[in-house]
Amino acid sequence: MSAKRGECMGAVPAALDQYIDSAGEHIKCDAACKRVLAIKEIDSRILKTVACEYKDCAEEEILACISDIETGISPVHADSAPLVREDDCEDSSLTEGTVRYDVKFTARIPEKVKRSEGEISVIVNIEAQNRFNPGYSLLKRGIYYCCRLISSQYNRIFTNSDYDKLKKVYSIWICTSPDKEHRNSIIRYSLSP
Repeated sequence: MSAKRGECMGAVPAALDQYIDSAGEHIKCDAACKRVLAIKEIDSRILKTVACEYKDCAEEEILACISDIETGISPVHADSAPLVREDDCEDSSLTEGTVRYDVKFTARIPEKVKRSEGEISVIVNIEAQNRFNPGYSLLKRGIYYCCRLISSQYNRIFTNSDYDKLKKVYSIWICTSPDKEHRNSIIRYSLSP
């Protein structure tokens, strides 16, 4: 988000605008970023921008597709912006360790969108990254997160060899301090032939 917040994302809800203003420079703090990225209006705009299933949908349609509001960081004050119901943000494996996602939720694919057989929702992970060059490849970390989002579906979404039940995953990384060359840009990576 820039000083011209409403420019690319439309009108920002008043409660969110107040939250961002009160956070000031601390918006880059991990907890503040996670809270902002758990706001449904923000997530609906992110999905519209980066996920092909939502590109032709109105914001209200996308909002209706995002998980219900129930989260461990539910708003205490009545004027707080609605948050997504986050899926379990911790993915533990005996052999692969633990991954903690910033924000992870499920979003239903709109009925008007052409889907593959059985495909009714996607799993979305949104990560805030303050350091653009943290000393390792962010691309490889993003790929690893996607792989974990996929492999964690075993025995929850599908069993045995029923791989056709796998849900599509998105791991969306928002870099808050990119180098000059990558500012105001979206870079997409996908698995495609």
